[in-house]
Amino acid sequence: MLELVFDSSEFTEWENKAKIALPIALQLTTTQLKEKLPEVLSEVFYGIMRDADFPEIYIEHVMLCLPRVKPMILTTSTDIIANINLDVLGTWDDLALGYHRGAIMESIKGQTAAGSHHSGHISDFKITLPYAGQALLNGLEKREAFWRAVFTGEGYEAGSGTSRVTIDTEGMYEETLKDRVRVWGNKAPEWLILQWGSTKDGTPPVVKPQLLKETLNAAFQDTCSIAFAENTEYAMETLPAAAGPGQYTRNGATLNLINNSAQNIYGRFTTIRY
Repeated sequence: MLELVFDSSEFTEWENKAKIALPIALQLTTTQLKEKLPEVLSEVFYGIMRDADFPEIYIEHVMLCLPRVKPMILTTSTDIIANINLDVLGTWDDLALGYHRGAIMESIKGQTAAGSHHSGHISDFKITLPYAGQALLNGLEKREAFWRAVFTGEGYEAGSGTSRVTIDTEGMYEETLKDRVRVWGNKAPEWLILQWGSTKDGTPPVVKPQLLKETLNAAFQDTCSIAFAENTEYAMETLPAAAGPGQYTRNGATLNLINNSAQNIYGRFTTIRY
């Protein structure tokens, strides 16, 4: 769970009428943020994916799934808190469902041992998605060499001696990404690649860690600061000299000042203390 906190107590000094304006500005900002934060999420994700040269099919998939994330916004006497559960988009277990497409399973060894007569085809021993944790025949070095060929679309030399063959990899990269997206469905665990990076050794496509959470926090702070400053100015200009009954509307958010309390149409927000 990603928790973002905007602390209004550090924003400015509160004296006299400003003490009354504080809860009004906070609640106006909170109401506006409930509509604005999904837009902020969308802008941050899209910008980061473009900057990272993320595959187009991943960008489309993430943007399609992003509305699944429903930020929870709370207000204290001084803070606006947004809880964002990015795991709704997918976890490491979800990401693993897209691993090792086309890799040869270790179980083929028992079928090719001396004296065995296997009537099947090597394709019977290739991993199909979703990956279910099967043991693999080839080690990491061979698999990465093959993946480089898949990424570039170049032929891959496999086997040795008279059994040496060239595997045509053209189009395999695009097919792999399509198959992953199909398996992931309405989840988008690709966000983990953005946050943590794709590989440590430079295996393509390289996606450097994008500090997704940190960028979201910076955008959240900017959005809150701008809205809070505007709402504070508005509240200061419209509040009476002494706290009395009145209604305050700004950018679609309506508050009532009744019996020294800030209220909206859903009920009381917080008692104004001064």
